[in-house]
Amino acid sequence: MHWNLVLVGVLTLASTSWGQAQTGVMVTNIAHLRRQLNQTTFVPTNTAQIFQVEGIVTSWTNLAVPAHGMFYLQDDTAGIAVFHSGAAGVVPPAGARVRVRASLSQFNGLLELVPRVVDVNHRVQILETGRPLPLPRRLGVGTLAALSTLEKEMLEGSLVSLTNVTLADPARRTFVGGVAETLLDAAGFAFSMQVDARTDIPNQVRTSEAFSVTGVLGQFDNAAPWDSGYLLLPTRFADVLIPRKPPTIRFTCRLTQVAHPGDVPVSARSEYAVHQGDELEIEYEVTDPEARPMRIEAGVEPGLPAGAGWDPVPPAGATVTGGQRLLYRMTGTEALAGRVFRPTLKAWNDVATNVVTVKIYVPTAAEQAVVLMEIFANPSSTGAGFVFNPLQRASNPEDPARDDEFLELVNFSAAAVDLRGWRIEDAVGMRHEFRGSFVIPARSAGIVYGGPLRGLTPNLGVPVAAANAGGEGLSLDDLGDTIEVYNAGTNLVFRMVYVATQVSSATSLARYPDASGLWVEHSSVARLQVSPGLQSDGRSYLEPMLRFDPISVTARRGSDGQISLRWNATPGVPYTVWSAETLTTGFRQESLRGMQFPNGLGQYVDPIPVTTRKSRFYRVSTP
Repeated sequence: MHWNLVLVGVLTLASTSWGQAQTGVMVTNIAHLRRQLNQTTFVPTNTAQIFQVEGIVTSWTNLAVPAHGMFYLQDDTAGIAVFHSGAAGVVPPAGARVRVRASLSQFNGLLELVPRVVDVNHRVQILETGRPLPLPRRLGVGTLAALSTLEKEMLEGSLVSLTNVTLADPARRTFVGGVAETLLDAAGFAFSMQVDARTDIPNQVRTSEAFSVTGVLGQFDNAAPWDSGYLLLPTRFADVLIPRKPPTIRFTCRLTQVAHPGDVPVSARSEYAVHQGDELEIEYEVTDPEARPMRIEAGVEPGLPAGAGWDPVPPAGATVTGGQRLLYRMTGTEALAGRVFRPTLKAWNDVATNVVTVKIYVPTAAEQAVVLMEIFANPSSTGAGFVFNPLQRASNPEDPARDDEFLELVNFSAAAVDLRGWRIEDAVGMRHEFRGSFVIPARSAGIVYGGPLRGLTPNLGVPVAAANAGGEGLSLDDLGDTIEVYNAGTNLVFRMVYVATQVSSATSLARYPDASGLWVEHSSVARLQVSPGLQSDGRSYLEPMLRFDPISVTARRGSDGQISLRWNATPGVPYTVWSAETLTTGFRQESLRGMQFPNGLGQYVDPIPVTTRKSRFYRVSTP
């Protein structure tokens, strides 16, 4: 089975004039949107109406997964979150005056405008940039905590400053992405501050002193009536006004030439697994928030091969003004297997010191042979679903949506591997620990599934284990999650990140065509929807993985907007064409299945013209 992708560029045609609102669009202010909430359940009462508002962007980065865009908007009356579905990570800059046309929705209690890229009636338009941000409302923690739910709902989405607060937990030296900090005032009142991993706040130095912080008031409450879970969300470190700030160290990690794709190629995580052949480059930028002179020192580790390490290596204690940029490079090799590296960068000024350490582990050959090959994050909860009882149990579990989730780990080596002491974590915490022996035979698979912990064992013919940490199964998030596998020495062996658009209840997510392949929807490369314990085509991993010559596809757009594809076809082999409007949404539209071409020339004409988008994507596969 094989496939190819074709990007076809076309012109985008204007479909709406902004000078006049469309029929059925209500032009209003943000306070009116907030008054659309039911005052008992706190969900919007009108989700069909399209509203149009204008305001100033108050957030400094994209607060959604890369496939979408999320920012906060505030006018003279109130503020609101804007979730721009399909925006591919592009958001207006802070200080931009923006016009948004969309309907309302609610996500975990947070009221949102939800424009969709694919909806011609929805728009996000930048009118101008460089406007001053609205003045934040200055409050004490006790005052904010004492507000009624209705008062918090009217303040939600707006800028708020909390002054003279301290951090309740003094143990951590730096802020951690995805962790909620508890802020305390002098009287002991508490309020939550979320450190979003997508901002530049993670890895920056915390303080034990009193400080002030500005952010938008957000909410995360996953249960009705959605009247709790309010939190302060700063979106840049400059708004965390810590006294005696040390130099700021920001870093960006880039993974390339990866042996087993799945980790985010560009991020600012503090721990990485670098397999043999993987290349990791960490770019550091050191600045002082008050433009003070600073000094920098980089830790040099012995035993690195030529070309690895710091570039340049700063002279120890050399004084720097105006900022410093450094690179750290590491390539996984056989000689480095099993070693841990901790590149450390220290920067200090005359008031405080900052130290940043990134942990890098080069897995052993045996560890690198264990590869995550299949994920099922959203199994059907009823027998009516297209995929049901994927683990082939004797009877159905009480909670299939939880219990039928699974991860497939495949051992591609010629010797058995025991995962005793290994653990599996997600973005929330540990989900499974191999507390006893769990042996995956040579060229075979092992399955970790949601549950239950006792009884209803899968009937797959391979080793299986029910997730045993936390009592919530694997809890794979349908909206996207991070899967991390650690060895018994607590070193990261591999990481896989998926997003909401890759998740389907009709099929699993599979690595294809082999251990070095990309992640695709299982049903787009095989007739099966899931194949726990087996290759995607249902064969044992003891059998060789199939290899195919690549399909060479050409594309042409006609004057009528129709796209025609041609490719080299093997006579007697059935071909399927899949299409998608964006790469982030996945190839879920099966355009035509089972075509055969006796003359060796595959041809397909898309009946849907491309007239209003810049691109359309195609996959040609067998079957």
